[in-house]
Amino acid sequence: MLAVVTVGVGFAVAAVLGVVRRDREHGSSSVDSTSRVHRSVVVLINGREEDSPVAIEAAEKLVAREDIYVGTVPPEGYEYVLLLEPDHRPDPRFLDRTMPLFDDPDVVGVAGYARVDWRGPWVLSAYRARALALGQWLLTVARTRPRTEVARLSPSPARLFRTRVLAGIDLGSTLSQQIYRRRLGRVLVVRGAIVDITAPAGLGEYCAQVSTWARDFWRSSWRNRFPRGTPAFAAETAIASALWLALPVLVVTGVVTIPALLLGVFLPDLLLTLVLALRQREPRYLPVALLLPFVRVLDASLVFLALLPRRSVAVAGWLVAVASAVVFVFRVHVMAARLPVTSLEPGLVDAAYSRVAGLQGIPVAFDMWATTLQLVLYGGVSGSFNRYDTVLTGAREASVAAAAVLALCVVLTAAVLRLHPLLVSAVLVVCCASAQLFATAGPRTFAAAWLGIGALALAGAITRRTAKLIPAVIIAAIAVVLTVLPSPLAVVVPGLFVAALFGVAILLDRLPRAARPAFAVATLAAVAAVALSVPAVRPVAPTADHRAIADWLDSNATGDLDLSAPPLLWSDLTRDLADKDGRVRRGGPAALAVDGPGLPVATFPGATVSLTAGGAGFVGDGNRAVAGADLAANSKITAPDPVLVAFGTGRVDFRAMAVLAEISAQFPITIAEVANPAPEAGSELPLRTVVLSAVDGRPVTDPAVAAELRAWFTAQLPPYAPDDFRLTDRGFAVSWRLSGDPVPN
Repeated sequence: MLAVVTVGVGFAVAAVLGVVRRDREHGSSSVDSTSRVHRSVVVLINGREEDSPVAIEAAEKLVAREDIYVGTVPPEGYEYVLLLEPDHRPDPRFLDRTMPLFDDPDVVGVAGYARVDWRGPWVLSAYRARALALGQWLLTVARTRPRTEVARLSPSPARLFRTRVLAGIDLGSTLSQQIYRRRLGRVLVVRGAIVDITAPAGLGEYCAQVSTWARDFWRSSWRNRFPRGTPAFAAETAIASALWLALPVLVVTGVVTIPALLLGVFLPDLLLTLVLALRQREPRYLPVALLLPFVRVLDASLVFLALLPRRSVAVAGWLVAVASAVVFVFRVHVMAARLPVTSLEPGLVDAAYSRVAGLQGIPVAFDMWATTLQLVLYGGVSGSFNRYDTVLTGAREASVAAAAVLALCVVLTAAVLRLHPLLVSAVLVVCCASAQLFATAGPRTFAAAWLGIGALALAGAITRRTAKLIPAVIIAAIAVVLTVLPSPLAVVVPGLFVAALFGVAILLDRLPRAARPAFAVATLAAVAAVALSVPAVRPVAPTADHRAIADWLDSNATGDLDLSAPPLLWSDLTRDLADKDGRVRRGGPAALAVDGPGLPVATFPGATVSLTAGGAGFVGDGNRAVAGADLAANSKITAPDPVLVAFGTGRVDFRAMAVLAEISAQFPITIAEVANPAPEAGSELPLRTVVLSAVDGRPVTDPAVAAELRAWFTAQLPPYAPDDFRLTDRGFAVSWRLSGDPVPN
């Protein structure tokens, strides 16, 4: 598929048909070595006489000098008109090769076979020569089949027409299409009628030529209602151009693999070049053969630009620029939620959150105070710390906002300086490639935002020649300096982007006007490939499930048990627990510790909570086993075997066993299960939750039984009073929390 697109569908079909049919080249029969002057032909050169010495000299070898007219309409009386451009040099035997074709009354026009003189830039000359050779060498076999002549499609040089068919035809539009739409006859292409044309002198001239041909083709096709044969060529041109522009994106996103790119694009393109080099005996194709596919990308951009009106191009350019800014900010937003923690963020985020939450401030290094202040101001005004799952993500929202400020300043700076909008898109798409540099909380993104503000203010001051914006420039410069104190290199990346914006703008300004849109589109396509080649950062698992830890601590530990947590997790737990009393400590000694030394008691995704005292007072010396054995043997207690085993092995909390012994002394009871919260599964802590299913032979679902149980448990005194009791779908659940003053076991 890629190979067909590379070679061209029409080219491939015509080549196969040409080999099968072996069409004979009409009009290329042998002629006398001496050319003769044709009196029935007038030459019309489209240009000024001072610009057309080459064409005039070549035309004098075909007709008499008085039959050559430059820029003026020739008088009547001629049977044929030869149209030339100022740089066309038809072979002296051009008319001898073409005039015999007019013996067929259906033939009203004949076009020459273009040959490039290679005087321009090597790459552009090679590409132009190859394109013309491929377009005329094999595709001219189509001329022997009515209504499929390629002359209506390709910009053939030195066109010879019957004078009568030009009456009423717009000479500024594609003549072949008008002839076919009006059914005036056929237009042929002759390989033997050589016409030398000048290669483009530079990129600007090349872009202007291609743009002119593309605009004329689309305009003429539309005006002439796409004559038969034209729709297929137009569709192929549009689709191939779209695929060539999309090819870099398809490669970097993995849709097209590198082997497929090499075998389906570069290899067929290289083979075409090699075949032409051998057939034409032209070794100058070879050094630049691998560069020609990149010129095809430029051609594709010019073809698409030709489809749009000039005003639409400008509007579309600014729409693309704004869209690029939105994509950049969105990419930073996505990265902010996915990137792992940097070395600066734990201390920076905790310090900012502690000040916003009104807690005891966490000290920060002197060189980080400006960044911390900006985080505090943003978090306090926007409330971002309470809007996300983690405080870190809330802090990174400030970086996303700073990236949005940077993107807005880039767009506005370009508008103030009247830069090409597609250039802005190129700069912003390059920013997308390094979005991870802007997505973390730190000085880099804030410095970039201030740099953008300063650049916008400076551009406004320069263009408007006013000093009113100088204070804004000074403030932005001071903010940049204070923000990047800890790492002056942090401003290098955004500084390079701003420098690139102005540098490429100067380069673009020096290019010919016709080359600027194509340059911008080609640049945009290239940087889009670079941006999308950066692999997306996969979401990283949270370092700890802070909400689960907070829920467990709030539901299963008394308030006198404090918890030591590492940086960042401290902010999350403090926020989740609304802790104003310092129960959660940022490191340091505490009864419980996240990922600290001691007896592991609860396990969560990414973290383990331990009793720092090693379980003293919670893990007993066998007294629970003795008391549990008595309960297991109690005839008034009915329970499944797992519950009886838990009693017998001392796995049940002593407070729960004491309460069960008291109840069973009064009434027979049925115990459904004994358990602990899920995070404590596998720990050595005793089971602290008991589920009753019946009391005195009556189910606990009986409202009267449930009410009696509530009254009885409410009357209990510490440390045996349960911390929670309620009727659940499993039965009447009674539970006790971990306490800082546990009952001896």
